[in-house]
Amino acid sequence: MVSYLEGTIIEKDSSSVIVLTNGVGYRVFISNSLAQKYSKGAPCSFYTHYVVRETSAELFGFASFEELVFFEKLISVSGVGPKTALSLFGASSLEKLKGAIVRGDAGLFKAVSGVGPKTAERIVIELRDKIGKEEYVSDSPGDQDITDALIALGYSNQDAVSALKKVDTTIDNEQERLKAALKMLGNRK
Repeated sequence: MVSYLEGTIIEKDSSSVIVLTNGVGYRVFISNSLAQKYSKGAPCSFYTHYVVRETSAELFGFASFEELVFFEKLISVSGVGPKTALSLFGASSLEKLKGAIVRGDAGLFKAVSGVGPKTAERIVIELRDKIGKEEYVSDSPGDQDITDALIALGYSNQDAVSALKKVDTTIDNEQERLKAALKMLGNRK
């Protein structure tokens, strides 16, 4: 199985690139947004997921290991195939996709071509616990609610979690922890 690929792009279109590695060209399907970052002749590296079917074998590429792991979670949901999951990456950032799942907001997924309302709801329901456990590592029991509030205010999940980790652990009141996190987020600008 191919899990990582590094080489030079010798051909590209809006949904894939051909990566030349040691004299062998591999076609790698990538999101539209990732494809825009590369041109012919550019060096590249991708974390990959290899899909073998009865009639085809395809590589799907990602800029980071975190994206690859999230992609694998997406395709574990019934009704979400690799190309649909890849189109989600083209529609939004990883942080926004995770944030939508954590908040229970299926609207972001419904907006993607090929994802109907039932599939969007299924993504949120099936991945909410997996994403929530992964993202919320905290000593304070109320931090999940605070993180949700910060995300609702427009901060990324990563920024919200990072700010909360810096808040003094002796502050145990949720409102005070939220204020302290907002102050830290405001000070970094």
